[in-house]
Amino acid sequence: LFIPSSLIHSSSMEVVAMRMLPMEFTARTIVHNMNGLYFDSLYNPISSDKALNMLKAEKDYVIKKAIGTASGKGVIHVTNPVELNEALEMMDGSNFIAQERIVPHSLLREFNDTSVSIVRIISLRLKNQEPVILSGTLRVGPKGSFTDNYIDENHQGMTVIGVSMSGDLMEKAYFASGERNFQFENDFKNKRIPCYKEMCKVVLELHKKLPYFGLVGWDVTVNDEAQIKILEYNINAIGIVYYQYIHGPLFGQYTEAVLDQVFKTHKH
Repeated sequence: LFIPSSLIHSSSMEVVAMRMLPMEFTARTIVHNMNGLYFDSLYNPISSDKALNMLKAEKDYVIKKAIGTASGKGVIHVTNPVELNEALEMMDGSNFIAQERIVPHSLLREFNDTSVSIVRIISLRLKNQEPVILSGTLRVGPKGSFTDNYIDENHQGMTVIGVSMSGDLMEKAYFASGERNFQFENDFKNKRIPCYKEMCKVVLELHKKLPYFGLVGWDVTVNDEAQIKILEYNINAIGIVYYQYIHGPLFGQYTEAVLDQVFKTHKH
């Protein structure tokens, strides 16, 4: 219903997916690697030697796998040549992207200063209709974690808390396990996510440019210059469990319309 079966595997290729996003909304890209071949930020082919020199010239960036990863896996922070060599070895020489590390907005750093806290915005577009926002959820990693969605052996670590349409944090925060995170609730009561309304506007406009995908999970943040940045958008397996702790049924007021479209699509 929400993604053609023929596109399921291609939609998990982050290097290709990121090309659909305007550069102003993404972190500065250093190099792409697709199928073992290197490209610069504008997708011009470059040699492996040139790519390596470009990476060595950088001091603080992220290398991440571009195919078949989720939940923060395959994301490596690089600050020196030793870490670069280790990262390239883990990438196995193919299908990754290297981007500058985003410095989050000062308010987002209050939640956790070791990772980039993101807002997962889920948008829905039913057939022949304009996209709508289903929900917004702040996702925060535990202290010391480099990724926002780190989950420990007790299914804690990551915290999620709802964001209202005005950008205000909602009352209840949860660990991945579904247990309440009362400490987070007490520490950050009455906080407002910067630029949240603008985030939603950007997401809705971009969803219009994805005609094959009805349901999209966007990972959005704001940097230290109050610029909206999209880390990625998820089309296949967007993850719904954590966000329903807060918002209830995924489709909310659109549930009936979704079911109606499902039954019409699969009617024999």
